[in-house]
Amino acid sequence: MASILDLGGITFFQRVWPFLLVLTVVYSALGYVEMFKDNKGIRAMIAFIFAILASTYAIAWKTINLAAPWFVLLIFLFIFLMIAYQIFGIKQAHIVDVITGKTSGDYGRSFGYWTLGLILIITIGSLSSVVSEEKKFTSLREGGDGTAVETLPVSQQPLSEQVGFFNTITNPKVLGMILVMLIAFFTIANLAEK
Repeated sequence: MASILDLGGITFFQRVWPFLLVLTVVYSALGYVEMFKDNKGIRAMIAFIFAILASTYAIAWKTINLAAPWFVLLIFLFIFLMIAYQIFGIKQAHIVDVITGKTSGDYGRSFGYWTLGLILIITIGSLSSVVSEEKKFTSLREGGDGTAVETLPVSQQPLSEQVGFFNTITNPKVLGMILVMLIAFFTIANLAEK
């Protein structure tokens, strides 16, 4: 029986949306490059080639399809934060000045670092999830003697890729390494300013 919630017909667009997204993002990003600023034809051709490549390779379009909702959620978060600040009486021009670092100095720089960090987390997480799904990392953990995973006791069976990924990220050694790298990053950034 047909249902209004049946979205099976739009699965064709799984490759169209990444094509359009890559086409528009690359075209607009090349507009900021001095060499391509005036030549719209070359910009369009390069953007079209990147869009074709992104829609051809399964890992690329699946990564874009997985990451796009997270980027939309991130944009909504920024919009709602701006609205919340405006509700409390802060003018939009002041918010933009703080974000860009015009009025309050280092806030713009730290905002940029946090935004870049969130973008990297979303991109790397989506890419690792897609690569894990495509390459089947659990098959690499099967016994070297040909023992199937299903014949192992439950306590020795490998976890799913996502559970294993989050267990790796929340490992105390990994968290400690991330903390040391963040301290080094901010130390070098502060020393470079002076």
